Amino acid sequence: MFAAGAGVSRGLQGFLPEPEGPFGIGTRVVPILDPVRVDFAAEIPRPRRVLAQLWYPTRLSGPLTPMIGDPNLPIALEAALGIPPVLGFLHSLGCHAQPSAPPISGVRPVLIFLSGMAGFRQSNLFQVEHLVSHGYIVVGVDVPGFSANVEFSDGAQTPVLPARIAAPLVEQSIRRQEDPPRIGAREYPEGIVAELADDVGAVIDSLAELSSRGVFTTVDLERIGIFGVSLGGITAAEVLRVDSRVTTGLMMDAPAPAAVAEEGLGGNAMWMTRNASSMRAERTRFGGWGEAEIAVHQSSLDTAVSKAPRAWRVDVNRLFHIDFTGAPYGSGALQQLVSGPLGGARAHAILNTVTKAFFDHTLAGAPAARLTAAVEALPEVAIAAAPESS
Repeated sequence: MFAAGAGVSRGLQGFLPEPEGPFGIGTRVVPILDPVRVDFAAEIPRPRRVLAQLWYPTRLSGPLTPMIGDPNLPIALEAALGIPPVLGFLHSLGCHAQPSAPPISGVRPVLIFLSGMAGFRQSNLFQVEHLVSHGYIVVGVDVPGFSANVEFSDGAQTPVLPARIAAPLVEQSIRRQEDPPRIGAREYPEGIVAELADDVGAVIDSLAELSSRGVFTTVDLERIGIFGVSLGGITAAEVLRVDSRVTTGLMMDAPAPAAVAEEGLGGNAMWMTRNASSMRAERTRFGGWGEAEIAVHQSSLDTAVSKAPRAWRVDVNRLFHIDFTGAPYGSGALQQLVSGPLGGARAHAILNTVTKAFFDHTLAGAPAARLTAAVEALPEVAIAAAPESS
C-alpha cells in the first residue's frame, strides 16, 4: 500500500485509467542545456536546450495532479492544428503523478518518450503511467521547434515552427530531395531527425550527469530504450541507429527514416502501426493520407524490418493516427469525432499490453515467447514480421 501524498489540486478530471502496477508515480521536470549546439528553432542564436519530464516509481500516492503545467499549451496546440479554441479542457485533466515524490531505491530501466510534431511530452500519459507503475523510469522530452510549445522556468517560450518550414524538414528525413530544405541559410540534407536525435543524446548526457552528482541515481544507464509516435517514432528509429547507448526502440505509426530504411538497425526494434486499409478509412473520414504517403509509410517499414535482424512489425488495425496518443480522451465529444472505430479505451489497452511486453523482453529479460504470446492473445493485432529467433 502506498503512503498518502499531499495533493496539489482539487476538482481535476480523472480520465486516465488507474495504474495497474505495484508502484506509485513520481515526477519532476528538468531543463537540459546543450552548450555545444546552436538552437535551430530560435530567432536569435543561443545554445540549444530542451525540456524533460521524469516519471519514476515511488511509494507515494495522492490525489490527482494537473496533467499539464503550461498555461499556453492549449492555445499553441490550437494554433498549430488550425482549429478553434476547443482544447481548454486540457487544464482540467488530472494524472496520478506526484511532483517531487521520493523515488524507490535501486536502478531501473529508462525509457525516453517522444511525441509527434506539434505534440507535447504528456500526450501519452496512458502509456507512461502504465510503464512507471510496473517499474520503469520514463523521460518525456519537449523539443523546441517541433513540440507545440516549450516553456522554460525563466519564461522563455518556443512554439512549433510554421508548417511551411517544419513539414519539408520532416519529409526530407523520410524521402530525400535533391534541393534540401532550409532554416534560414542552413541546409538540412538529412532532414531534421539528426538534430532531434542529438536532443535525445543531450537528455541521456544529462541523466548521466545527474546520476554522477547523486541527484537522481535510480536511472540504469546500461538499460535505455526509446519510444515515440509519428515524428517521435521517426526520431526514435534514428536514435536507435546512431546512439549505441539506446538498445531498443518502439516506433508507433511512423515511417522509417531514410537512413534506417537504407541501413537497417542493429538493436531491438518494433514498429507498431496499422495496415493501408485503416489509413484509407481515416482518409475517407478526415482527408489526408494520400496514396503516395501511405505507400512510403508501408514500404519504408517493410524495408527497415527486413534489414534489421531483431525487428518486429505489429499491426493494430481499425485505429486512426490520433489513437496512438491520448490527445482526445479527456473529452468524450472530441473522442467521438476523431477516434477510429476500435475506440480509445480498447486501443490504449492494446498499446499498453504490447508496449510493456516488448520492453519487458528487450530490457528486463523476459523471454521472447512471452512477448509473442501477449501479442497473439489480442484478436485485433497481427504480427506482420518478427525475428526468426522469436
